[in-house]
Amino acid sequence: MTTDNFQAIKAKLNAVLTSKEKIQLKANEADDYASEITRNINNLETSYRQLEKRVVLGEIEFSDLDKPRQQIEAERGRLESAKRLAELSREALNEADQEINQLIQDMKVSRSQFCIARRDTIFREIQKDQKLKSKLLEAIAAFSVNGHIPYTSDFNNFIKQFCEKILPQATQSEVTEAAEKFIENNKFD
Repeated sequence: MTTDNFQAIKAKLNAVLTSKEKIQLKANEADDYASEITRNINNLETSYRQLEKRVVLGEIEFSDLDKPRQQIEAERGRLESAKRLAELSREALNEADQEINQLIQDMKVSRSQFCIARRDTIFREIQKDQKLKSKLLEAIAAFSVNGHIPYTSDFNNFIKQFCEKILPQATQSEVTEAAEKFIENNKFD
């Protein structure tokens, strides 16, 4: 039993987080590019309006507006492209967020499954410990034939009644230390 599944999910999560950072940079670049183009269009339109006035005043020909109008249209095309890239980046960020959320849930499930399986393995090891079983049977026998308390050899009742005396006691700090060691040993950090 290993934490391979957990570690694989964790590695994929890290890869998606790295990818999201790159996508975020591209989204920022696309937004900045769209803003730059918008400023450029505004400047071109201002210049175009001044050229139109000059046409009205007879200072330049109507055909002199063709090239500036084409520049404005070309910039509008670039702006649409930049806006589309920004939108695609936002969609990719949303998809990355969804994948990140799913991977976080998958990590929780994988970690939980590993921990429960490890606990159950330890319980089975304890159950198969013949030395422990022999000592418990001797304790039950001693209790059941003591002569002062009504005779009972029910294993479950004995365990319920004396569980605290049977099991080694641990302080909260010992439990915390064991948990930290378990996390470290299984790379759950």
